[in-house]
Amino acid sequence: MSKKTISGPNGHGPLDYALVSSTSSKVIGAVEVKATDYLQGIAQNTVQCESILANGRKTVLGIITDSEKWFFLKCFSDNNGNPIFQLSRQLVVVYGDNDMEDRVGKVIKTLVWLINDTEILDEKLKII
Repeated sequence: MSKKTISGPNGHGPLDYALVSSTSSKVIGAVEVKATDYLQGIAQNTVQCESILANGRKTVLGIITDSEKWFFLKCFSDNNGNPIFQLSRQLVVVYGDNDMEDRVGKVIKTLVWLINDTEILDEKLKII
């Protein structure tokens, strides 16, 4: 993961972290939540995803996390070019808990879906 600067109609600036495919048009932007302000993190990632989408990408994926709580965002355009956002339910990993391995496994499976097959993720997301 590396920093990537983005710009679009609603702003510009660096992503906290970015995965950019060299062989496809996939971009995954990650936001590190500051001071447990998840709404700010989701808003920041939404603007970033929309900015990347406005620069010609078909689908942009986002991650919002503080490493304990995880949200996954998908942004794509409808037939009229309007952005559509889908946000996952929150996944929580409580480090040291009995079910920590299962919860980390869910996060990893979701990350694999983000990287390999965004179609699978559609079933797990809800529109916001």
